[in-house]
Amino acid sequence: MRLYNKYYTFFIISIYLSNFLYAEETQLTPISITQKTNDIFTPHDFIGAHTKIDLEQYQNQYIPFKEILSSQVGIDIESVSGHGQYATPMIRGAEGQQVLVFENGIPLNSLNGSGADIGSLSIHGATSLDIYRGMVPMELSPTAIGGAINITKEDSNDNSGRISHTSGIYNVHQSSIVQNISTENALISGGLKINSAENNFIYKENQPVSSPSTPKFEPRHNNATESNSGFLNSTYYISKNQKINAHINTFSGTREIPGIINTINNKANITADTKQFRFSHNLNLRNIFSLNTQLTYAEASELYDDRESDVGLGTQYDSYQTQFDRVNLTVTYPQDKFKVIINQQFQNEDINIEYLNDLLSNTKDCFISGQCDRTYYRKQTNSGIRLEWKKSDSTYLSNQLVFIQNQDSPFNNSSTRFEKQFWSFHSGVSHNITDHTSFEGSYNKQLRPASANELFGDKGYTIGNPDLLPEESTGFEAMLIYRDYPNNITATTYTRDVINSIIKQQNSQGIINFDNIGKTRFTGVELTFETNITDFIDYSGSINWQSSEIIKHNASRFIGNQLNNHRNWYFDQSLSINTQPFSASLSLSFEDGGYYDNQNLLNRQHKLNLNGNLTYTISTSTIALTLKNITNDRTETYVNTPVMGRSAYLNYNHTWSI
Repeated sequence: MRLYNKYYTFFIISIYLSNFLYAEETQLTPISITQKTNDIFTPHDFIGAHTKIDLEQYQNQYIPFKEILSSQVGIDIESVSGHGQYATPMIRGAEGQQVLVFENGIPLNSLNGSGADIGSLSIHGATSLDIYRGMVPMELSPTAIGGAINITKEDSNDNSGRISHTSGIYNVHQSSIVQNISTENALISGGLKINSAENNFIYKENQPVSSPSTPKFEPRHNNATESNSGFLNSTYYISKNQKINAHINTFSGTREIPGIINTINNKANITADTKQFRFSHNLNLRNIFSLNTQLTYAEASELYDDRESDVGLGTQYDSYQTQFDRVNLTVTYPQDKFKVIINQQFQNEDINIEYLNDLLSNTKDCFISGQCDRTYYRKQTNSGIRLEWKKSDSTYLSNQLVFIQNQDSPFNNSSTRFEKQFWSFHSGVSHNITDHTSFEGSYNKQLRPASANELFGDKGYTIGNPDLLPEESTGFEAMLIYRDYPNNITATTYTRDVINSIIKQQNSQGIINFDNIGKTRFTGVELTFETNITDFIDYSGSINWQSSEIIKHNASRFIGNQLNNHRNWYFDQSLSINTQPFSASLSLSFEDGGYYDNQNLLNRQHKLNLNGNLTYTISTSTIALTLKNITNDRTETYVNTPVMGRSAYLNYNHTWSI
């Protein structure tokens, strides 16, 4: 771990002062843990489209994380078909590095990487999910110009445990165990999870290798995934107002990479190994101030191998080693009508790239093949302040301003070092019109520099563009909210302009290229509604229309076109029934519009998807049957990437308390 001395100084001083100044609060006496002491946020801290989802409702069924997200209004998932295969979220048309994903505040996107891969991410041991479509708290990141997603794993104050196993079609197997331990002063939770899937689904190949002129149904090869993951979360309450927390995540797995040409000889794969650690200290003296100090360290190792396939650039055997560390300090001063939040972050990241299949890659002759081993280093410093003002009993104002400084050093060459400075600004207002109706509006202006992946390419199937310019985003959002039990209705409209928008497009070989578009405009309307029809029947639904229009482009023929891989219409509804010992749910989604290409020549076909779940509970055990894609819709996310059809999974859960 490489942290500068000044980072350690900030970290040590913060803990030392909190213990010294309030020594009377830190005696190690038994504590009755009745509430969490790190709830420093209020809904007015991030005025705008923020959704918090209780993940406990999904624990007794098989549902991948990407499917939970795809059922939320304004979120689309770009994915390669198959359990555990590549998937990345899009929020209101924003994609890639514009949307940041966190697990307990630990970023899954790297400073240098592209979009977060959530294909292998699960809700194992997670308690809640936060989705920020507009304003993102600076404590997470000031550069998430397209929104952010944060999965939270909080300790339970009981001694419960859970074991689960799922088996399904395409040889899918998933097993997990979670145990919580609670004492007078401490909470501990930990878990392990094992995943595997063959994913060799049957698909109609229009030009099969064995008979290119005669379409026929064949198994899709090279879709298998295997992974093991674990977490450990521990919290120690020094006093009622002070605690420390340590969180560890581990992941290791292998994912085969399917090719556009379906052949059993394709052996391309990515092997990944990730370790993440976060330590935090929280001092919360209500009505005075709170101080939260977080130290994060992560390291990841990836090995890309396509030497025995025709996938991507071909003959690649590349190693990617990434190290990341961050210090995050947040001070909150609550007053009668004001609350001031000050945040300071220091982040460092190294990515080392080695071309193991090229003997010249570590020599001065590497430029002959264009494959030079290199290290890309990025340092980012964020200094921000957020002010919440209770103007009246019905009106709140929130303003957030962050200064960001980036220092990049590509290829370990001092002559290519460069620095960039920019600002991120957000302003919001919340007003209660009546007891049941409220209005929220917000405006933001942000900038995001291109990542190393976008600048230089990586992993064998992307080509970088070193001439990429930073993205500049300006957005506006307005929400009308009605809450009167049992009905909740929210109507939202938004617009966001992105100058120098970085887009990716897949060519006929499956290789991804990056380029700047002069200006794009994202506009949309979202409507969500939920109600309790009876004590045991719940209904929810959403309607979403969005447009992603190219406003400026070097090639005039693109102006007025829609961006590729962006849908226009999305409709989702679900019905759940709970009559113990049985419960059941049914969800139907429909999407339409959009194109696979920026030329708008290839229409993105409409998609109709029906999913169902039936659960039977026996004491502390549940058995659930889950049916996916009952309609057997094969509409592709990417034009050259097939989608698996109908599937079924059987899940068993057992809980206990010790």
